[in-house]
Amino acid sequence: MKGEYRKRLGEPYRKLLTTRLPRTLDRRVKLTDDDKVRIRALHSDGVAIRQIAREYEGKCTRRTIQYVIRPELYEAMRERFKKRRRDGRYKPERARWREVQREHRHYKKKVLGKLIN
Repeated sequence: MKGEYRKRLGEPYRKLLTTRLPRTLDRRVKLTDDDKVRIRALHSDGVAIRQIAREYEGKCTRRTIQYVIRPELYEAMRERFKKRRRDGRYKPERARWREVQREHRHYKKKVLGKLIN
């Protein structure tokens, strides 16, 4: 099924599906590696998580800061997420998912076009 879908797509979209964006341009990435190192350093110096989260307000949540400081919490959350996802939760409606994918492809096309030119 997946192969058939890709055959129906034109060559430009096939390349978009397989091309990864650089980490700095990926909108899913909230914190850079330097941010994570700084967060760990601040916490080891005794700065409270809430205070660190206030510095990164608008960029990420307090929970994200906790996941950076305590990766075992993040791993436990990922396991719970996988289990709930198998149950059929978190599945968006088809029309909504199609809209999200279309917007993402257009974003990638715009960003990759700027990188190439």
